[in-house]
Amino acid sequence: MIKDEVLAYLENNRGNYVSGALIATALGVSRNAVWKNIKTLEKEGYLFDKRTNIGYKLLESNDVLSAQGIAKYLVKGSNIEIEVYQSLNSTNDYVVAKAQSGAKEGLLVATESQSKGKGRLGRTFFSPSGGVYFSILLRPSKGAPVIEFLTTIAALSVYESIRELFGVNVGIKWVNDVYIGNKKCAGILTEASIDFETNSLAYAVIGIGINLVAPKDGYPSDIKDIACAIEKSIPDAKNKLIAFVVNKIMENYHEFNKQEVVERYKKGSIMSGRKLVVKRESGDREALCVGIDDECRLLVRYDSGEEETLYYGEVSLCLKG
Repeated sequence: MIKDEVLAYLENNRGNYVSGALIATALGVSRNAVWKNIKTLEKEGYLFDKRTNIGYKLLESNDVLSAQGIAKYLVKGSNIEIEVYQSLNSTNDYVVAKAQSGAKEGLLVATESQSKGKGRLGRTFFSPSGGVYFSILLRPSKGAPVIEFLTTIAALSVYESIRELFGVNVGIKWVNDVYIGNKKCAGILTEASIDFETNSLAYAVIGIGINLVAPKDGYPSDIKDIACAIEKSIPDAKNKLIAFVVNKIMENYHEFNKQEVVERYKKGSIMSGRKLVVKRESGDREALCVGIDDECRLLVRYDSGEEETLYYGEVSLCLKG
């Protein structure tokens, strides 16, 4: 579509004036076509400064999610295929369906909101406008060591990207949530499928939801005491944040260094020394986190003195003590 090409050209020159004639020549279309498509982009929420005999400037203050906007910040040669939607039921469900149909590794799907966002353990993930929600498809080779650390890598990538871009003091709550203080601003869900013929991983889909601003009507009652948003503005926040997270995921995935990833994860963890509750079907147990081991497993000590290594599961932080 001409509109997408015009937007990509303007994104690559964001903050600078480019003439309609220059855009038309570069894209092989008429100046009138450029003008019409810029009018369409304005209706979609894009902000321009337009000056006669000078041209169009896509303003730095724009924060409209787009494939072109994300692509601008991705590492060159990353081979990421991007799809962006205003709303989806679930980016994970969408990418899983694409994976089952043979989509290639690197498919990235992002949306402004989800009507049926998915959380861990069958829960829903509240996904209103004001956040970014995206999923990426990976197809690790059989037996690759990175397979067991995909969720770890995702949590680390979200944590580091938020700190770098927004300067916000965030931390990782084991195993895959990112917190500001005692409240969650980002969640991660990794879903995978096994190929039983080869006894290997057919694909993995990493889904990420990050709250940028709190919803106008507040959070639902069941999460209002534990959910929060970044609440800090930067230019082009949505596109930039998604791209930064994806860049970090793909770098750690393709150049996996277990020791380095684990050490960075430990550095970002907010768990050590914290009182928590280990949740099980048999009942909840209070414990003290005594650390995270070199496999990113949680080490806990119960009041009885018994110690346990948690490979997976759910824990909640005790906000007092």
